[in-house]
Amino acid sequence: MQCLSAFTHLLGPDCDQPVPLDHTHRVFSQDQQQKNLPPDVLIKVHYFHIKEKIMQAARQQEHVVFKVDSLSIYQVVSIQTLARRGEFRDVTLHLCEHKIVYLWGFPLRLHFTYQDKQTTVEADEALGLWPPWDGRDYPGPAMPSLVDRGADGDIRT
Repeated sequence: MQCLSAFTHLLGPDCDQPVPLDHTHRVFSQDQQQKNLPPDVLIKVHYFHIKEKIMQAARQQEHVVFKVDSLSIYQVVSIQTLARRGEFRDVTLHLCEHKIVYLWGFPLRLHFTYQDKQTTVEADEALGLWPPWDGRDYPGPAMPSLVDRGADGDIRT
């Protein structure tokens, strides 16, 4: 295993030892070469809970700077997960059209706030939130059928 000091820098005092990594490699693309940009680096963190801490720390900072360089940290999503998310394009488009900000959860959940209520639904459940559109004004989601899940995953009504 390898460690990356940029991650220990990002985690700050919470991280008292190097972050163990399973795998790292550079990903070259023609776009990056043409624009004189450095290659992306794919990194697999050994422990999931440490990866989550890194992602949370990166989200809390507008710019992640290590030494003199600015870093962009993204989570890699599998092709299968992207394909499944694509099945819910109608739902996510509708959320975007109505300026409802959403986030994808694991494994395939949608998190969004509507009328000051935080809601988490399985993506399959999200398909039933909106009635079929007949071309007139869209009525919005059928809010009574929304499922609110707590941090422990239990359904709250």
